[in-house]
Amino acid sequence: MLFFREKAYERIAASRLTELVVTDTIPLREECDKIKVISTAEMFSRIIRRVYVYESINELFLI
Repeated sequence: MLFFREKAYERIAASRLTELVVTDTIPLREECDKIKVISTAEMFSRIIRRVYVYESINELFLI
């Protein structure tokens, strides 16, 4: 499954956006200077550890 459609990268590059932040859970088809990919690895590892030791994960999602 790919998230961005055919001309999405061109539209993002030509837009007034300075940065679009996405996670690495869906691979990008192309590189784009305006798209910043952040890793979810640390978050998932913390969640898995807490679930494994029966701790709450609620506080990990508080902003």
